[in-house]
Amino acid sequence: MDAREPHPALAVEGNRVNVLAYPPPTTGQFVVFVAALLTAGLFVGTWLHNEILGASWTRSVLLCEASAQDAGAGLPPGEAFLARTLAAQQCAGPVERIRVLWSAGGTAMVALGAVALMYVRPAVIRRRRRLSRPTPAMRPVLERFAGLSAEAGLRRCPALFIGPTRMRDAFSFGVPGAYAVALPRKAVAMLQRPGVFDAVVRHELAHVRHGDVALAWLARSIWYVLGPVLLLPVVWAFIQGDLSLLPSYLWRVALLAVVVEVTSAGLLRSREHDADLAAARGQSQLAELWTCLGLLPARRTAWLRRVTARHPDADRRREVLESPHRAARIGFLDGLAAAFLAALGVPLVVGAAVTLTAGTGLTLAGQAAGALLAGPLLGITVGFGLWRAALMEEAAALPSTQPRFSRLAVAGGVAVGLALGQTASLAQTGVEPTGLTTPLWILVPVVLGAASVGLSASMATTWARAVRIFPRPWPAWSLAMMVNAVLFAAGAWMWGTLQAALDGMGWEGTRLWVLSGFSELPLVGAALFLVSASAAGLILAARARGRPDPGWLLDGIPDPAEPSPRGTGTEVPGLLSQFLGGAAAGAFTVAVLAVWRQLIGPLDTFAAREQLTWTVIWVCAAAWGAASLAGIILRPVEGAGAALAGGATATVVGVLGFAVINTLRGGPLTLELVGFLLRPALGLGFALGLTAGLLATLPWPAHAMAGIRSRLLLASTAAGMAAVAAVGVIASAPVLVGPPPLADGRTPGDPGGTAIAEAEAAEIEHYAQALAPGYLFAYLFADEQLRVAGNLLDRDPPAALGHLRSVVVPAVAALRSDVEHYAPRTQEVQSVHNELLDAIGLTGRKLELFATAIEQGDESALLEGAALQEEERRLLLRWQAGVIRLGSGQAGP
Repeated sequence: MDAREPHPALAVEGNRVNVLAYPPPTTGQFVVFVAALLTAGLFVGTWLHNEILGASWTRSVLLCEASAQDAGAGLPPGEAFLARTLAAQQCAGPVERIRVLWSAGGTAMVALGAVALMYVRPAVIRRRRRLSRPTPAMRPVLERFAGLSAEAGLRRCPALFIGPTRMRDAFSFGVPGAYAVALPRKAVAMLQRPGVFDAVVRHELAHVRHGDVALAWLARSIWYVLGPVLLLPVVWAFIQGDLSLLPSYLWRVALLAVVVEVTSAGLLRSREHDADLAAARGQSQLAELWTCLGLLPARRTAWLRRVTARHPDADRRREVLESPHRAARIGFLDGLAAAFLAALGVPLVVGAAVTLTAGTGLTLAGQAAGALLAGPLLGITVGFGLWRAALMEEAAALPSTQPRFSRLAVAGGVAVGLALGQTASLAQTGVEPTGLTTPLWILVPVVLGAASVGLSASMATTWARAVRIFPRPWPAWSLAMMVNAVLFAAGAWMWGTLQAALDGMGWEGTRLWVLSGFSELPLVGAALFLVSASAAGLILAARARGRPDPGWLLDGIPDPAEPSPRGTGTEVPGLLSQFLGGAAAGAFTVAVLAVWRQLIGPLDTFAAREQLTWTVIWVCAAAWGAASLAGIILRPVEGAGAALAGGATATVVGVLGFAVINTLRGGPLTLELVGFLLRPALGLGFALGLTAGLLATLPWPAHAMAGIRSRLLLASTAAGMAAVAAVGVIASAPVLVGPPPLADGRTPGDPGGTAIAEAEAAEIEHYAQALAPGYLFAYLFADEQLRVAGNLLDRDPPAALGHLRSVVVPAVAALRSDVEHYAPRTQEVQSVHNELLDAIGLTGRKLELFATAIEQGDESALLEGAALQEEERRLLLRWQAGVIRLGSGQAGP
């Protein structure tokens, strides 16, 4: 049969699904696209400020520095520097606010220019394309157009224009409230073949109804404004004769231009398929559009032309009409574009947020801003796209020989996109390529980003079988968006903070940070939410077994009243099996802890208590990771998502079991003890389970494994439990050296063999669990902003000095104020707290030396500051070790 022959029956393999039951993820991709381009305006605004007002800003800052020299008279060097800086900051407040306004003005300029251009373009299009209103002789065309508009559900009929004779294709344009459709001159002749005319008009009206017109033209207008603006620094560099930054800048702009072109073309192609499917609801409309596509010439284009084409070729459009589930597939380029654009703006947004909140006490929110930007954007694009693709392929009941979308391709795209986005951000111009002291840590978002894809795709398989419960589509897709927004936001928070900790403190400091960082309530809450979503999916999938697909999921073929066949994949595991498996893993974990508790003997020193604390947390967290590994080996497709419930159960059982063992040996059994161990164990366990999701992206031969499930069960369980034991032994090895003894000969925190009073125990618990994590996070933030100032030093010393004065010093001053304000009542806490006070004192002196080095070009001051930084880090690690010992003092008798 000729490919262009009308074919109303369409011999489709499997079911014909209603892809439009779920919103297309391209809407979210347009949002990411627009957000990334707008954030680039922050760079433009900052550059304009530096070029126009940079000299004036520098003079004002230096004058304020001079006027503040007497502010710290009579104080120790570190405190005097902080006092002088705070006085200078108050003096320079007006010029700093102007700098912030210029940065925000860059984004506003791009946005307003794009909106203005979008509203001007319709008139330009009408003039350039020589469009005209229909003549009175075309009244039948107008009447039929109005009827089809009402049929499409549009409250306001778009304006109709007729193009010249040479115009070949219909298109839509306009702005919200004033949309228009342009038809070629042959529209009058097309009306003689109502099926063809109706198909063309329905397709264009579908674009209007789905909001494609406004999104597409807005995105294009932003780039038309931003592109020339981004060339201004290049032109100015040639005028000034300073080309030092051009290599670092030009490749970033060029890469952004390529991604913009490829992404916008891909989004427009995807929307064409959505419009086709909206115009082909039911057999008659499908046949009409099939006939219309048969009139288009068959073109074979090269791969590069296909990637940059804004319209898919006729053959590809017919393939999607035959098998609508193809329109829902997501691949490498989809993941790469979304991740690249989401990561591209994070450094710029964080930098702007930090500058805006400098001195307000809210600067730590800048760190969360990055995760809250990139995470949900990835969730509503990549994550939601995975769930939509899994559902449509499951509902299509494809034969086993039919190819499916590749998780590995999507994960690879996200991994590459995150690495490129962080590296290519305009905020990194003239600094380290990745913005990191150790470029190796760029692998942190690469690994966790790809693993997030694996976990999302695994959960998607379970929920694809659970949606038969829903009588309407909106609860299903709303839940999909919510779950993926939380999943990717949690992942973004983890890879952002973990990368900062590794780059700022190294492995040893990060290992200590894990206890506080992974016990943060937002992360633990997100983990428990995802566990609940996984459990709900397993329950609903079991209830939906044997039910027919809902009518909203199929496009009338076959009859949705009849049970429809589903895919050939195995049924998802039950929730009870996950709980039982998790309980078994937890019981094994308790056994490991019981043996280890017996081996280490009495806990009469803080070193022993610290060793036991590490053992409990890491072994219980490893139980979650082991459960995830076992789940993936046994059920490669849905195992990672289903194992969330089992992994959390294993961790909880492990912690509670240890609490019982500890109580039987005479230790305290309190909610504070359980919470102290459970929160970091759950957070770390979720991180390990998420990382295991990387294996779920691999193309496992599920059909070949069905016959060896029993052997795999034994092998995977043994491997998982061996992992628990191995991690327990490794994690419990003593790696920290205790602080020196106190004046009375006791080890800090050692009550001299007597029971700690309740008041002292309460203060120790409050300091270890509430105060210390906040202090550490504040220090990490200040340290990261110091690296930002260091990166600015080579290309813009005044900006580096300004960032040091306006962001770093206020952050350290706020931290010092909080630390000094707290007065410990117990000697144990006082000893540990003094380590932090000493470290922050060195921080102030270090910043003073760095400022002197920048202002006077004094290399000796820079070297002295670097030496102080090493001592500062040593004291900080000792303080962290002391915090761990304070907390672990509750872990045993």
